[in-house]
Amino acid sequence: MATEGDFPRLNLAKVPFTRTDCVKVPVSHAALGAKLDAMTSVSGRPLSPAGGISEDGRVADTAEKHLVYCWIERDGAVLFPRRQPETFLGGRWELPGGTVEPGELPEVAVVREIAEETGLPVRVTAERGRHTWPDIAGKALRIHARVYEVTEHGRPAVVLNPGEHDDFGWLTPAQAAELDLPAHLGETLAKAR
Repeated sequence: MATEGDFPRLNLAKVPFTRTDCVKVPVSHAALGAKLDAMTSVSGRPLSPAGGISEDGRVADTAEKHLVYCWIERDGAVLFPRRQPETFLGGRWELPGGTVEPGELPEVAVVREIAEETGLPVRVTAERGRHTWPDIAGKALRIHARVYEVTEHGRPAVVLNPGEHDDFGWLTPAQAAELDLPAHLGETLAKAR
């Protein structure tokens, strides 16, 4: 399993960085997905408004979460891991991916997430799509997801992170469409068929 030191980290001190949707959050990496209520800045304000500024000039009270997913294809089949039963959306199939850390570029996050979840070294080649939806649990949270196409460095075996996934399959888009997928991934599959 990859360790924290295996991934390149962006030195933000040397990068002109003015995005307002990324703040340092005092939440551990493992708790990010499960502790959405803790997704506020140190000052207690929401991360950033989902819709920006409303027509009356006020900032929305909805926080944002940014996710990245990876379209890894081998011989016409795409990698789909299945989430552990005791995790959020447990038992459902998905593309590998996860949360963009505060201050992290989405393209860097997807490479890191894929290494953590599958052990596969990849390189981003294209953005396949973007999706936005409100939190399915009813929280004041807007989810933004990007799906990236990647190429692998070689064809190593998939080694799942047992804390997140319990099975995987290399499936054609038609086969994957028969699975219990989150809606935004179903939209991505529809574009692939």
